[in-house]
Amino acid sequence: MSGIIRRLKLIEENGMPRMRIVRHSDIERLGRIPRSTEGIAVDAIEEVRKHGTDFSGHQEQAPVIFFSYRWERPNFCEALGKDLVWGTPEREAAMKEGHTVGDPDGEGREKAKALIEWGRWLKRWREEIQPAQTPRHCHV
Repeated sequence: MSGIIRRLKLIEENGMPRMRIVRHSDIERLGRIPRSTEGIAVDAIEEVRKHGTDFSGHQEQAPVIFFSYRWERPNFCEALGKDLVWGTPEREAAMKEGHTVGDPDGEGREKAKALIEWGRWLKRWREEIQPAQTPRHCHV
């Protein structure tokens, strides 16, 4: 069992829910950070297994990168175009009507754009730069 899968299994073995991840391709396609309720996140172990390991069987081919961030607009309701303060009747009414409150990103989607560009850089590095730095005898 590879290192990342072993570590991901420790989460579950300690009574916590399995880690779910959002693919770079999904953030790129959406142009924003999806909400957990959208069903976009996938099981981390399944995703890592799907991409397999390198020739040695030890290095996963799907990098799992963790980004932590603060929600930029935790009270923003896009449907109403304004902030709805926690615990107010206006917020409660909006939620009863099915409106989503809270946005992890800014109006210009700065965080999503940064993640998209970072992911593109990582992909280029893995395809172009990393292979050039790997000794020839390591290629299979």
